[in-house]
Amino acid sequence: MECRMNSYRFLSLTGLTLILFAGSASADSWDKRTKLDVSESVSIGGVTLAPGHQYTMERVLLLGGCCAVRVFDDHLLVVTTVLGLPAYRETPNSEPDLQWAEAPTGLPRPLGKWFWPGDLQGVEFVNRSREVTRSGSRYLIPRFGIDPTLDAPGEHVFRRKFALAVGVGNTKDPVLRLRFAGRDAKEMAAILADPAIGEFTGNAGDVTLLPDELASKAKIEHELEKIGSEAGPRDLVVVFYSAHVVEGLASGVRYLTAYDTDRGNLLETAFDLQTFVRTVERLVPYPRLLIIVDACSADSSVNALSPYGRTTVFWAAGSEEKSYEAGVLGTSVFMFFVSKELRQNGRTDDFFNIADRVTQQVRMTVEKQPKIRAHENPHLEGNRTASIKLGTITREGSVWSRKY
Repeated sequence: MECRMNSYRFLSLTGLTLILFAGSASADSWDKRTKLDVSESVSIGGVTLAPGHQYTMERVLLLGGCCAVRVFDDHLLVVTTVLGLPAYRETPNSEPDLQWAEAPTGLPRPLGKWFWPGDLQGVEFVNRSREVTRSGSRYLIPRFGIDPTLDAPGEHVFRRKFALAVGVGNTKDPVLRLRFAGRDAKEMAAILADPAIGEFTGNAGDVTLLPDELASKAKIEHELEKIGSEAGPRDLVVVFYSAHVVEGLASGVRYLTAYDTDRGNLLETAFDLQTFVRTVERLVPYPRLLIIVDACSADSSVNALSPYGRTTVFWAAGSEEKSYEAGVLGTSVFMFFVSKELRQNGRTDDFFNIADRVTQQVRMTVEKQPKIRAHENPHLEGNRTASIKLGTITREGSVWSRKY
């Protein structure tokens, strides 16, 4: 063991180098924060941690005897939140104790139990849905994260599916209006609610539509918080946002507009484009996220999405590009092809394949317009390792319940 300063302790294990923020035995150590330098593929709660990266693992929540452990990547973005059960040992020791679970040949080794130095109680990570009885209360605890081995190969089953479709066409400020944004949001909501395509209709309120006057910033945040309070880690949440982008005159920061956006007070009445994804992740903390943004100048570099996280974002345009509306189509070029692809293939095809085809079609269509001589390059960011099929049948048997 190697010690550096008083606040760190280092320990090398197979596949991992652990850096523990030990500190003193005070409230500051409640979160059990530990950094993991991963040198070979391992998994926590079914989510693979890629080698060559540093991750941070910390306890964030106690739920009636169970606890949640959150894992951050080296950009401090959430990779996964893992629900764990209480684990016990007879004798504590001065070292961190990581115990590995069995895994089929060829799959990353799953972390089974984690004990903090000096503690008798630790965490047993849940890699499969299992029923647990504790103190007379019955819990059905699903695996956090997306594990391709849970169901049939290539099939990813979500417990529930939620969607929020926002289209800011009509605004208080006439300068910020768009012709088809509200209509595009209605089209996306209809596609996701259609039993033949998205089938986001398992429970009331699974699809929320906020077009035009309904899409104030406060209302959008409220609906995201509402979804975040209901959606668990085995759920899918799709957020569609079509709006104008406006740049602050003094700051140069770009903002996604809402119905009530005030160009004199963008910080309070619009969404910072560079941190929009992080805002959604904060308000909707647990489920798999698919965010579709139909707006100009989608400079998302600051979001620094992890390829192993829970979020995938499909941007309509690049950082210095426009997302074009077409009067002859009655929609944006981007939404025209998104709608076409989803209506034809949305139920059965992986969304990543759909996004690739949309990208090619939008790029070719815009480049062929001699009058504008411009480019529009939609692009995906974030997790492409776990597929998303919008028409995937939900399984209500995996009900996630939180007991306090």
